[in-house]
Amino acid sequence: MIKQAVSQGGKQLIPAKQDRPTALYGGYSGKTSAYLCLVKIKNKSEYIYRIFGVNTSWSSELKQIQDPAERLVRLEELLTPQLTINKKKKGEPVPVTKDFKIILPRILINQKFYSRGQDISIASEFYLHNEQELVLDKSDIKILNGAIKVNNSNKQVINLFNHILEQVNQYFPVYDIYKSREVLNSSKEIFESLTWNDQWRNRKLINVGQKTILNRILIGLHANAARIKISELGFKNDFGLLTQTSGITFTPDTQIIYQSPTGLFERRVALRDL
Repeated sequence: MIKQAVSQGGKQLIPAKQDRPTALYGGYSGKTSAYLCLVKIKNKSEYIYRIFGVNTSWSSELKQIQDPAERLVRLEELLTPQLTINKKKKGEPVPVTKDFKIILPRILINQKFYSRGQDISIASEFYLHNEQELVLDKSDIKILNGAIKVNNSNKQVINLFNHILEQVNQYFPVYDIYKSREVLNSSKEIFESLTWNDQWRNRKLINVGQKTILNRILIGLHANAARIKISELGFKNDFGLLTQTSGITFTPDTQIIYQSPTGLFERRVALRDL
């Protein structure tokens, strides 16, 4: 889970271990997370739960600590700088650490949660993925795969767009990130104005058609990490990109989803009960 192999050179490197200076042993040129952890933080009169990444360099050190309690204490020490802010006291900056507790010290990447009204998975401390599936009826699928021929004024295409829109509004609340649902709803007139097929001139794409737009929407709504540009509908960010730049946070009502390897058995636990 490291972007680059252990190396030496002119770049500022991250030590592979705390007791191995990079000048002598080299180090990692990129910081990634080996896994994640869940931290409970007191925020005024309530608590929030936040995902933090456990750096690969930390993981190497934590593996060497056999006692679970000591390992937890060390992880708290490593996380403390991220939970410490400077507050001025008599004109001087004073470091103040938030009241926090590690609830789950090890969460695998792509762990599922139920949050914001739908299932999601966590790819990092900043990126999350949609896990809600879009369901289309047979006639919609036939339009998409070409079994039903359509023309530029076919109402079935508009109905298909509306069917997708209805499901997004009801079952995909996580797409409020970057106002994706709002943009999709406001793009209906733009979509209706397009032709069914792409328009080309001298082997150059002039206008993207409804068929291409629909396929791009489906890619962005897949229950995976897919994202795609749909600037024709007014999206400024990739559709399907779900990030929280200040860190992924949850409420106490959020549920962590435990599943068997086959996915047949499932247990959901509210974070407040951990």
